[in-house]
Amino acid sequence: MVATVRAQVAAGKVKKEAGAVYKALTEGYLLADYQKPKAPATKGRVAGTVNRQREKLKSQIDDLQISLRWVQNEAPEAVYPGNKRAEAAANIEQQIAALTLQLSN
Repeated sequence: MVATVRAQVAAGKVKKEAGAVYKALTEGYLLADYQKPKAPATKGRVAGTVNRQREKLKSQIDDLQISLRWVQNEAPEAVYPGNKRAEAAANIEQQIAALTLQLSN
């Protein structure tokens, strides 16, 4: 609304910006313009967001795969004693599966 009034001031249609804003608020004459639905996001912007989300998921999967290899092959026994190594590996595999499912959707 303020932008509309400023445009009117710039065009010389309105002399007092504050008065025009007050009148627009009290009489609601710019209300219809305010309530118009916003234009939907452009395809390019949506596609860019989707691509960023996909790249983020891929990066997370790569990180988890590196973690999985470390847990399975390189982690010291003191870090994962007994069956804790298998539990940790299973947990990481579940996370990878969930992210892979998100990526496929």
